[in-house]
Amino acid sequence: MGPKTGSVANVALAFAVFGWPFATIYSLTHPSSTVVAAYGFETLFLINYTAGFVVRACDLWYSFEMQFQCFDSTWGIVVWVTKFLLVIFDQFRTHQKQQLGAPNELEHVGSWKLRRWLSALMGKKAKSNSELRVNLYAAVKRGRTVEVEALLAKAMQGLASEGERNMFFWKLYTTPPMVLGMFAVRTKNPLHIACQNNDVAMVRILLQAGLNPNLLDKMGGVDMGIGSVYQWLWGRHNKGKYALVSPLHVAVSHGHIECIRALNDYNANMDMMAKTDIFSKELAVPPIFYADSRDTMQILLDCGANHLTIPSFGTSMTATVLQHNLFLDRVGLARLLEDHGCDYALTPLHALAAAGDVASVQKYLKNGVQADVLGEYYVGLNQRTPLHWAAIMGRDRVVETLLKHQANADFADRMGRTPLHWATRHNKVKVVRALLGAGANPTCQDNEIMTPLDVGAMSGLLREDTIQALLESQKVNINGIYCGETPLHLALKQGHKEAALALIACGANIYAVNQDRRRAIDCCISAELQYSIKKASGSVDVYISYEPPYFAFARRICESIEGNFISVSLRPPTDT
Repeated sequence: MGPKTGSVANVALAFAVFGWPFATIYSLTHPSSTVVAAYGFETLFLINYTAGFVVRACDLWYSFEMQFQCFDSTWGIVVWVTKFLLVIFDQFRTHQKQQLGAPNELEHVGSWKLRRWLSALMGKKAKSNSELRVNLYAAVKRGRTVEVEALLAKAMQGLASEGERNMFFWKLYTTPPMVLGMFAVRTKNPLHIACQNNDVAMVRILLQAGLNPNLLDKMGGVDMGIGSVYQWLWGRHNKGKYALVSPLHVAVSHGHIECIRALNDYNANMDMMAKTDIFSKELAVPPIFYADSRDTMQILLDCGANHLTIPSFGTSMTATVLQHNLFLDRVGLARLLEDHGCDYALTPLHALAAAGDVASVQKYLKNGVQADVLGEYYVGLNQRTPLHWAAIMGRDRVVETLLKHQANADFADRMGRTPLHWATRHNKVKVVRALLGAGANPTCQDNEIMTPLDVGAMSGLLREDTIQALLESQKVNINGIYCGETPLHLALKQGHKEAALALIACGANIYAVNQDRRRAIDCCISAELQYSIKKASGSVDVYISYEPPYFAFARRICESIEGNFISVSLRPPTDT
């Protein structure tokens, strides 16, 4: 009887390898459940070996206590060997599929989670929330917009105010804690998978429903597939898969620019730090460190990401994103960052000034740190003060604090640029006013003989309020030539339409000439830009006179000519 019992046990354990449909039994016992019930090889592999461990433990106990020799027969050995060979074959098949580019089986059959088996112990509300989380994630992952909207509408029933909706989703997807500095659960935040799939419409639906774009989650859970075993054995384990990241980290790492814009529209924190275990601290960085293309980096800079942030001190990540990209030999990105004023890591006061931490800045200054400190052991390549860093990031309160502690408002860096140059370059009007109020020179010139207004026009970020702040000093000539060009020449040569229109609105002359005797209007890089500038300044290329009965005909001619970017003026019809 013993050998037969052992054989039956081994055959039962082999069912998982043959792909026996356990999901059928589960669906019969839980007919009302909407949780995905199709379990793949990873789940059955775990069940198989768990059951095998239990049976083997019982076998040893019976062998020692009752001398019950259940697996010593030839038949039992054959079943065990057959099962082992089938398991190895299935693992090898999975490995070959992944090498050929086939998707992970978990993409189609779901994954095993302990909380699903324990859901029966939950209360009605907790179980409902658990199923909502699973179903919403699955629907978003498959791009089923109608199903997602239906699930969200059902979830928000009875939630009258926006605050109640936000609190509901915050509780559902709150950032999981890092237990013992190593472990964290996965909340299956649908925003993360929507950003990964570049489903912009889905991202906006979720954000509009009230999901918080600043909650962290893992992009991967622990599975028992051969792929994970292979990665662990050969040192190819993807640490980033288990870091707690925001949806913005995901969008940036995949280069999905429209998703980044959508998240920014809903006030996503551009400087949110990722959380990792104690063995992966180098991944605890803001999203800008994940950018690996010029377009992605540019949109982050346009959205106000802090490119002077230093993730940690005293570790391998005591570096700015500029140093990070130089380490990776990304010269193009490094040049872009340098153009925006990114620098090398210097002192804690520099980092705090760039972050806008007024209280900490005051603490350092009261403890005797000089407001114009350049560094501890070296002055840095660019030789910039904390006031420079604060001006670059537009931290007006920090700027005011540093100025009160006798910071030099006209301190020039290696490029000859003062904090006012950088504040104007980034259109930080509050900082510009604070510096001018402290006596900063609005006509000081850098190494290229450019004034702050010239630098701002060259960048393309300059707007009317900043120009007006500079003009109020009574020292700035908007048509002045310092570097051989007027500010309008510089803006038009770079194709910066908005900056050029702002200069014209503040009095810039489109017919002013540069040192080469070229008019500003002749420096436009396209006919469309030239047309826009002429319309804004009131300049006209063609005048059309007409008699009142022919007004409609004259209007059509005017529209046809302007369609070719030629400015036209119609003589106003007179009363007859």
